[in-house]
Amino acid sequence: MKKFTIFGNPVSHSKSPQMHNAGFKQLNIESHYDKSHLDDGSTIKEVFLANNIQGANITVPHKIDAFNNADEVRGLALEIGAVNTYINENGKVIAYNTDAPGFMKAIEEYQSIKPIKTALILGAGGTAKAISIAFKNAKIETTVVNRSDNRLE
Repeated sequence: MKKFTIFGNPVSHSKSPQMHNAGFKQLNIESHYDKSHLDDGSTIKEVFLANNIQGANITVPHKIDAFNNADEVRGLALEIGAVNTYINENGKVIAYNTDAPGFMKAIEEYQSIKPIKTALILGAGGTAKAISIAFKNAKIETTVVNRSDNRLE
């Protein structure tokens, strides 16, 4: 049985296991998705490999540690500097960021009706960075505001 998980701190509130396990059951895929509370993000690759996990979602506060510990980072994640997905590819940890493509897909319908020219992002966490880069690439003028200045860059 293939194992999947979500790494985070906190992670107890996550509904990902219910959603993914229901999908596995519906599709008759012999896999299990679980939650993995991780205190020290610098151990994420070690924990991922030691537990023979095939794929993982990564949430706060571990997206940057996951980026730094991956064997290979692909796609837009290279520009973002943070990842939210790990894949075990023959014992090698491959990392991606699906935040930006997922968000852009979610607003695609609105873009086709009335193109978005400006955007305001509240907060400067990892997802905000991913979305602001996607907006920049789509030529959408973006303003990011945050409670503190240290993450705005």
